[in-house]
Amino acid sequence: MRRWSWMAALCLAGSVAAEELAVDTVFFDGWESFQGDLLRINLLALRDPHLYVDTGFPFGCLDITDQGDPLGLAPGFNPALNQSLNNDGSGDGFLDASPLLLIEPFAAGASPGRVWLADGRCSAPAATTSCEILTAGLPQPYESAPLDGLCRGPLPDTTSGYQPPVLAVEDPCFASAPADGVLELQGIALELVDSSLAGSWVDAADGLVTAGLLRGFLSEEDADAIVLPEELDFVGGQPLSVLLPGGAGNCAPGDDRDVHQGVTGWWFYLEFDALRPDA
Repeated sequence: MRRWSWMAALCLAGSVAAEELAVDTVFFDGWESFQGDLLRINLLALRDPHLYVDTGFPFGCLDITDQGDPLGLAPGFNPALNQSLNNDGSGDGFLDASPLLLIEPFAAGASPGRVWLADGRCSAPAATTSCEILTAGLPQPYESAPLDGLCRGPLPDTTSGYQPPVLAVEDPCFASAPADGVLELQGIALELVDSSLAGSWVDAADGLVTAGLLRGFLSEEDADAIVLPEELDFVGGQPLSVLLPGGAGNCAPGDDRDVHQGVTGWWFYLEFDALRPDA
C-alpha cells in the first residue's frame, strides 16, 4: 500500500452509514493536472479514542491526549502534533510537518469533485507560509451534501463521551468515499479500514477554510502488531494497543473498543482545520 510521510491516499471502496452522504466510487488519474485549491492542514486533533499512559508514582494512569504529565515526560499528543504543524523546531526554514488537502473544485454545492491528501513542504513562519506538493496519491471522489444534509459524523455506539466530542460535519460540506488507507501520525503508521474524509465549506474573509473530520477503523490485531518507537517514555517498544483503552496492558478504567464487520478494534476520529497558505 502506498504510504506518505503523514498520511496516505484513501483507496479501495468501503461502506458508509445509511443516513450519511453516499459517494460513488470513481478511480481518477494522478494529481499532475490539479487545478483546484491547495489547503494546509493547520490543526489536527485526535478526539476518540483517547490515549492513556501509566506514568507510575506519583501520577499513575494519565490521559495524555490533550495534555501531558506534570513533569513533561509524557507530552500531550494533540499539542505535540500541532506544534509540528505550525512551527519550525528544526530551524531549517520549513514547518516540521506539512500535510496538505487538495480539492477540485473548492466550492459549496459543487458535486461531484475530487480530493487528495498530500505531503508537502511549507515555509516558516506559518503566518506567511507558502507550500509546495512533495508527494500525493490518487485522488478520491467527493460529493457535497444537500441542504440540511449530514456528510460524516460519529457512528452509533463508537465514541466514549470525551470532551471535546467528535464533531458532525453538516451541510454545506463534502465527503469522500469510504476507503482503506494508511494514516501516519508522529511516525506511527495506522492501517485504517473504511477511512473517510469530510469537511465544511467556510467562505471567510481571510480565505477558504474547512473544519472537518477524518475517521477510520483500526483493528485490535493491527494495533497489537504496531511497535511504538523506543524513545517514547513509559511505552517505548510496546505495542500501540497499550495506549488504547481496552487494549492489552492499557491502564484506563474504561474500554473504548468497537466492533466493525465482526472485527474488534477502535474507530479513530480526528478533527482538522485547513486553510489556504496565503490566507
